[in-house]
Amino acid sequence: MLEIKDGVLSGVEYSKTVAGINFMVEAGEMLCIYAWHDEKRQAIIHTLLGLQPLKSGFFSIDGDVVDSRSAAYFRAHAAYVPHELQFPSITIGEMMQMMTIDKSLTKDKIEEEWNKIGIKGNLWEQAISSVSQMVLQQMMMVVAVMKSSNYIIIDQIRGAVTPEIIVYLRQYTASGGMIIIATEDEEVKELCDKTLLEPQ
Repeated sequence: MLEIKDGVLSGVEYSKTVAGINFMVEAGEMLCIYAWHDEKRQAIIHTLLGLQPLKSGFFSIDGDVVDSRSAAYFRAHAAYVPHELQFPSITIGEMMQMMTIDKSLTKDKIEEEWNKIGIKGNLWEQAISSVSQMVLQQMMMVVAVMKSSNYIIIDQIRGAVTPEIIVYLRQYTASGGMIIIATEDEEVKELCDKTLLEPQ
């Protein structure tokens, strides 16, 4: 279980009357952070990754408070799929290897999983600039699932979450994983179990 209680994000401007952030994600659930402004969306993602502490309130995982001392431990059990990547000089394979230290996730195994969501072709040795950011994000979602992390945070590019991706992600939640996805896509929101709107 992942929870923020009475949370106020640090590093962003708020009105004095804004409500605190309150949500809980249980094992097997998908939460949508829907239609937040960019600054606050980045702030909550950084908070969930243990990179930016709350100004006030509590962030906990399985009842244990995530703070500056424990953040690295919890971060090691999470997977993050960013909105955009700019590493034109590295290959797709090198990017995927940066996502995980699990040597059992070989090129062949990853490409087999990519095929399940419709990504085909010999792309491993290609520069990441050779595919669209949308396709790259789909590739990273697959590797995030394969890592068997406790939870996955996705900062979605519009169009990246296809029906095939939803089926793939739901297999992960069915096994007890948690997903938090920041999106502006209403169709994706409707496919989530819970929705978190920006505090007003």
